[in-house]
Amino acid sequence: MKRIIEVSTPGTHVALRHGALTIGRNSQIVGQVPIEDLGVLILASNALSCSSALLSALAASGATVVVTGADHQPEGVLLPLRAHSTRGERIRAQTGASVPLQKRIWANLIRAKIRGQAALLRSGAGRRRLARLEASVRSGDADNAEAQAARTYWPLVFLDVDQMPVAEPFRRRRDGEWPNNLLNYGYAVLRAIVARAICGAGLLPEIGVHHHNRYDAFALASDLMEPFRPWVDHRCRELIPEGPGDLDRTSKEALLGIYDDPVLLGGEKTPLFAAVEHTATSLAAVFLASRDGERIEKATGRLLLPAFAALDES
Repeated sequence: MKRIIEVSTPGTHVALRHGALTIGRNSQIVGQVPIEDLGVLILASNALSCSSALLSALAASGATVVVTGADHQPEGVLLPLRAHSTRGERIRAQTGASVPLQKRIWANLIRAKIRGQAALLRSGAGRRRLARLEASVRSGDADNAEAQAARTYWPLVFLDVDQMPVAEPFRRRRDGEWPNNLLNYGYAVLRAIVARAICGAGLLPEIGVHHHNRYDAFALASDLMEPFRPWVDHRCRELIPEGPGDLDRTSKEALLGIYDDPVLLGGEKTPLFAAVEHTATSLAAVFLASRDGERIEKATGRLLLPAFAALDES
């Protein structure tokens, strides 16, 4: 299982030494991790330094490096570009994907996202509405069931939590008050991990099946992360009873811990970090199968999408 490590202490230097990432402070090595064990390195301070040799070694091993800004939110990402031996073939299949295929993939992603959202709601009425919306998703989500589901989901998802510190229905806004800061961090790291998996599967993260914003360098990651968002929401629910607060070391560690959580994928349990990789690999298989003439319905059936293995609450 790959590890996710955040380095945030000012004055720290991270470097490569004998095939391992070393963490140094005051001329002393205080930590060491083999490069092959690393999946993501988060550099969370503008008062630390990092060697170029380490960055090169991480990219060569397939790891991702995330750099945060002054607001502690991820600001930039370094992705591996030579992680798959048949990358050229897969990119050609990806860029040649038909519009109907892309729309069918997007519909499947949205169904899985809404299914995950429904699993987090205790409200019978809310769950039933999301179930109806999931069943109604058409190719390309033509009726925008995703947005309809959000209008039901967000006012309920945190009000269902025992000991919720606030009584008002929650409003999801990137610049909103707590716990939006928790969600922002969780989603940003998730997006980086999905982008890493996409590169590992030999695909281009810039070419989405739905998202096409000219300023979005990771459009496919924005697509493929959708069904995994509820795991971030679930961990934020667990942090809610502690009350409003800043994005501190404890909350970051809790959010990064979701990548060990069990996910049902293809009927089997797997850690979320590995599930993201399997989903990206299965998407590449969809593109290749369609390129080889397989019917859209059969090709998109290869896409492995996550479901909650179990939740503490009923």
